[in-house]
Amino acid sequence: MNSERRAILGHALAASAAFFASKTSALPHQYPGKALRFIVGFPPGGAGDSVARVVSTVMSTALGQPIVIDNKPGAGAIVSAVSAINAPADGYALLLAGSTLLTNNPAIREKLPYDSRTFSPVGTICTMPMVLVTPSESGLRSVEDVIKEARANPGKLNFGSHGLGSSPHFAGEMLNRAAGIKLVHIPFNGSAPNMSALLGNQLHLAVDSLSAAAPFIQSGRLRPLAIFSATRSPSLPKVKTFIEIGFSEVQLEAWITIHVRSETPASVQATLTKALSKTMTDANVSHRISVIGLNPVFEPPSIVEARVARELPLMRTIAAKTGISVPE
Repeated sequence: MNSERRAILGHALAASAAFFASKTSALPHQYPGKALRFIVGFPPGGAGDSVARVVSTVMSTALGQPIVIDNKPGAGAIVSAVSAINAPADGYALLLAGSTLLTNNPAIREKLPYDSRTFSPVGTICTMPMVLVTPSESGLRSVEDVIKEARANPGKLNFGSHGLGSSPHFAGEMLNRAAGIKLVHIPFNGSAPNMSALLGNQLHLAVDSLSAAAPFIQSGRLRPLAIFSATRSPSLPKVKTFIEIGFSEVQLEAWITIHVRSETPASVQATLTKALSKTMTDANVSHRISVIGLNPVFEPPSIVEARVARELPLMRTIAAKTGISVPE
């Protein structure tokens, strides 16, 4: 073989190698190929943070990669949504979403950095029962006592929630409207300060998640007056629902989901949904979520989308009729 033929063959082999190398590098890596980030719009220690940690521990095993919790609280969880928006749409940034982001905020805020097309659901993790509570030494021993006092002294009684436009805020305003009373809303930045203010007798009442109130109910420091869910809570079987008391329209539960950016490849979304579904069948996961005071439930993306479509108009109606709004 002369030098010219050897040169031609060498160039051909080099070109072929380069071609196949470029094709190989262009192929997508198997997902997931690295650690995932779970963006949580609530501070450490709350119900949202706790359930995210329970789920991520087992879901990481299903995916074969670690999941790192990244707390981004603030502005009704909008800070966490912005963090997810700014992340690549590759499935490595999960967003703890739910009623606060998907139905409450759009009902009360005219300007949001996201809309219904920004995120796609992976699935539901749980629902969050809410309870009306008062200090155990309070003279308010029932919902009837609250209504009687509120009607006799309009504007005297107040109630705290874990945030302006939060599900507990909506629940309290639903009670105001249904009973024809005016409990003054006092918002706090999270359940912990809401419970602290109530325990310190800075509030007459509070509406919060059962998970936040349960330890103080069990210790005897708080008195539960009624549950906002459609049915009684297994952890508080003697506490009536507002429906049982006679207020059929006072019914609301918060809920928590996992979402990703909608541009995330469909195959990646399917992998995440499968992993979450498997995680939620784990008996230990269900038990630990129940212990927190939440109701574990897996709902696939189609059911989540239907839930949002059903509840958003309702929340907008409640906001309009009760005057819930957030200054822009």
